[in-house]
Amino acid sequence: TPVNVIYSAIQMQDLKRESNDMNEILKFNSIIKQNCYRLIRLINNFIDSSKLTQQDYNLNLKCLNIVNIVENTTMSILSFAEMKGINVIFDTEEEELFVYADKDLIERTILNILSNAIKYNEENGKIDVLVGTRKENIIIEIEDNGIGIINKDIAKVFDKGFTGYNGRRFGKSTGIGLYLCKKLCIKLGLGIKLESEELVGTKVSIIFPINNLMKF
Repeated sequence: TPVNVIYSAIQMQDLKRESNDMNEILKFNSIIKQNCYRLIRLINNFIDSSKLTQQDYNLNLKCLNIVNIVENTTMSILSFAEMKGINVIFDTEEEELFVYADKDLIERTILNILSNAIKYNEENGKIDVLVGTRKENIIIEIEDNGIGIINKDIAKVFDKGFTGYNGRRFGKSTGIGLYLCKKLCIKLGLGIKLESEELVGTKVSIIFPINNLMKF
């Protein structure tokens, strides 16, 4: 996804250059820079996926406003989604919800889920991103109206190497995104749940237990 966002931003810069709109060009420069950093972290995903099972993996836990993190990560993929004709809507039930977590790992998890929501969506599709509370737990919900996953495959979506969506296999998928999301959530003590219906869409929920702020 970061590569596609960078490419989309460059295309938009080419369009804005004709109108000599420097503010817009600088805005897309910022997007390119931000996603270069994200690309570095994504490359580290492949390295870290083999480390996450090790006990000595160092977490950088801090008290974070999860609303800001989810919103900023969502905003970073808007230009890519727009280029594919996908509408992304961010919403939150609270302006501030604090958790103890590793910022980089949370961003990676959200970015991986958003990447799938874009990748397996259709033109004129939509993605809804919500931060809120459910039964005193803090939740992040990312829901799309894409191609969905056939029922028999849902149990395998977090398996390493799984690339089959809706009975189709996509060569562009590495089969590591959701596998890594699951590993990251386990490392952080979070829950992750996927619900999907063929040709209707998919919703992935990340759950911060009520004891998150008390356990560290």
